[in-house]
Amino acid sequence: MHSLLKRQLKRHFGGEPPESVKAFLADVDAAYSSFDEDRTMIERSLELSSDELHQSSARLRSVLRAFPDLFFRVDADGRILDCKGGRPGDFVLPPEALIGRRLQDVPLQEAGGRIAATIALARRTGRPASVEYSLKIKEGEFYYEARLVPLDESEIIVIVRDITERRNAEAGVERSLALLRATVESTADGILVRDLDGRLLVYNRRFVELCRIPDGLLASQDPDVLLDWAKGQFPDPEGFMAGIRRIYANPEIPTFETLETKDGRFFDRYTQPYRQGGLVAGVVTSLRDVTERKRLERVVLQSEKMSAVGQLAAGVAHELNNPLGVILGFAQSLVRRLSGDGDPQSLPLKSIEREAKRCQTLIQQLLTFSRARTPGVEDEDLREVVEGALALVAAQAKVSRVALERCFDESVGRVPVDRNQIQQVVINLCANALDAMSAGGRLSVELRPCRRGADAGCCVELSVRDTGCGMSRETAARIFEPFFTTKEVGKGTGLGLALVHEIVKKHGGRIEVDSAPGAGTEFVVHLPRRSQSAPLVGQADPVP
Repeated sequence: MHSLLKRQLKRHFGGEPPESVKAFLADVDAAYSSFDEDRTMIERSLELSSDELHQSSARLRSVLRAFPDLFFRVDADGRILDCKGGRPGDFVLPPEALIGRRLQDVPLQEAGGRIAATIALARRTGRPASVEYSLKIKEGEFYYEARLVPLDESEIIVIVRDITERRNAEAGVERSLALLRATVESTADGILVRDLDGRLLVYNRRFVELCRIPDGLLASQDPDVLLDWAKGQFPDPEGFMAGIRRIYANPEIPTFETLETKDGRFFDRYTQPYRQGGLVAGVVTSLRDVTERKRLERVVLQSEKMSAVGQLAAGVAHELNNPLGVILGFAQSLVRRLSGDGDPQSLPLKSIEREAKRCQTLIQQLLTFSRARTPGVEDEDLREVVEGALALVAAQAKVSRVALERCFDESVGRVPVDRNQIQQVVINLCANALDAMSAGGRLSVELRPCRRGADAGCCVELSVRDTGCGMSRETAARIFEPFFTTKEVGKGTGLGLALVHEIVKKHGGRIEVDSAPGAGTEFVVHLPRRSQSAPLVGQADPVP
């Protein structure tokens, strides 16, 4: 184009053009030259940019293939514009079959609706959003997480990750935790886990039940409040707190201790360190109620002591009975040889005979008292047991000319008792009543259900009531003490009622006395029962 212009100018001027025109043409040549250089540079730059862009695109594709995620570029309606994956088999459908389809229409289950709602949310807010969903395909059920990142109003990048392995792992952890929770809740021990600051991490219902912890304390999660309440449950609060401080001073060392509460319960307390990543992060405490075991240990210990006392008493009784028998024999022989009751020499001999017999009775009662043991209870018909004892009492009542009356409630059937010991109770109570009465008195023995107080319906009452001289309130308060005799009666050894009290206590029962001077006395024995109440039937058997 530049050469053509020069030829036309020569024809126009008929030769060489003027200098001004030549200067103009020189400027045009310079401009064309500069344009050619710029064009060449631009073309070269475009070639370089194209290569760099190609290389950058290749690197990006390599990076995308390295990720396990699926990438979708969708329009505002969710229609797939492009998609990338690590492997061709990662997609539900081949990539070419996905282009042009709406992303929410690809999964044929309810997941499509959730994806559509998330796309709408990302468009509306302009912020990233995510949704989890599952797909059931021939290999099984798979779980996915889709993250949506808006590019502008018209396009959204969707990154889909397979989270099946994570979900399965989470489900396995949840199953393990559920099994652990069930195990912790099913144990008979109380379990408590606290961190090194004393804060509660885990506890089971059994721990709450054993410690009788108020709901408000657990809800507060304040370790200081909980400890302040807990130390008040023990007779030695400072000793309890000292034990807690020792545990937390060396939490890695297991401990064992038996604790006794103010209400008489016993707990074995075990502690073990709780570790996380190999480091001690807290303390696991387990409590076991051993109250019954401690009670049995005490019973066994007491039984062993009583057995030793019984053996000693048997030996002493044997040693005393022999000389007493000789003394009593000589006294009785001498009394028979004397001429009559009026002989002055017979009076001291009769006193020796009477006191020797009294000593023998005392020895026998001491031996019985020392051998008082834990009853070997069986379900016995209590009416039959009491009737058997009254058969022995009736003869003495007849000699003393005292009327013996019975009144048995038919509902008092089988009761867990030691037959021999309960008969001993009946005999001792009746003997005590006969000592307090003169001829013409009445002795009433009654069996009935408990009818008042907390024991109503849970026990039976054995009542022995006499019309004797009675006793003062002060005397009644001491009547069950060993070797205590009443001034009102002045008979006996003072061991009969003490033995009654001991037997009743070992049966898990209690005994009460109601008396007043000149108004007679009633002893009421309360015994645990397992039968139900029924109508009352009474009978009287006066003894002349």
